[in-house]
Amino acid sequence: MGKRLTKKEKDLNRKANNAYDNCRYRVKNVSTYSNVSICSEWMNNRRSFIQWYKDNYVENWQVDKDIMGDGTLYSPGTCIMVPPEVNLLFRDSTNGTGYKGVYPNGSGMYYARIRKHSVLETIGTYSTAEEAHQEYLSERAIILHELAEKYSNYPVLSRLLKEEATSCLTR
Repeated sequence: MGKRLTKKEKDLNRKANNAYDNCRYRVKNVSTYSNVSICSEWMNNRRSFIQWYKDNYVENWQVDKDIMGDGTLYSPGTCIMVPPEVNLLFRDSTNGTGYKGVYPNGSGMYYARIRKHSVLETIGTYSTAEEAHQEYLSERAIILHELAEKYSNYPVLSRLLKEEATSCLTR
């Protein structure tokens, strides 16, 4: 007879299964995920994903494929658990300008917006999309550095956030 699971273990199993189902659903059914896939190890073996999830679990954090990878693959080598405020910073938004974080205002000007502490904030209004994007990147670098410090007790996440902040300043 097998070991009875505690409430905590059952809850973690449920969360892992939900995360797995959510990844599969997005890949199969969400148009913005049309270029995203799940590695064969996880696609063919739910238990492999669930074990990865349990090994990397942090309460209330989410699976992210964008920070370690290029955003096109769910796999043990490209996924990391992150807090929601970090995950929101790596969401891609289609806005018609060709620049992340930049939106036309309808009057020939452009405004830049970013999520800071999970709240969408407008950075400012600019005459060109390029100028708005540069301000977005500057603000993004500041937020990423703040988050790297906030999560410094998670060395891999902190390092990745610092690397992304540096990347923002060199674009």
